[in-house]
Amino acid sequence: MGRGSVRCGYDHLLARNFADFHVAAEPLPAFAQRLYALLHRRRQELPPPLQQVLYYMRRDDWLTNYAQPAGLERALLGLSRRVPAAAVLTTGAAAFLAELPAYQADFREFWPELRAAVEAEEWRGNTA
Repeated sequence: MGRGSVRCGYDHLLARNFADFHVAAEPLPAFAQRLYALLHRRRQELPPPLQQVLYYMRRDDWLTNYAQPAGLERALLGLSRRVPAAAVLTTGAAAFLAELPAYQADFREFWPELRAAVEAEEWRGNTA
């Protein structure tokens, strides 16, 4: 399975188990709307292609929809359409979901490492 499938799959696991990983007691839909509003306010700081994607991301509520298997499938299909070399991603959701317990265990092991790395960068002042 390609890295794009796994990366999107990890997004799915984060959204699916949002309450387990988000430090604030904020439901995913509220977090997503708050993030969309922040991105919209700061859209001029985003690269032009991402500015265009932001409209669709907010309209279709990508972040909340990632929690559902169908949202993961839509994300991978969309990516496969935008990136010709990523055509293999069309079957990525099914492959990821077939191995879901293994990916969940891997993600739960990876999450503390990711948090520690982000916190270290914040401490060093290396975030935007």
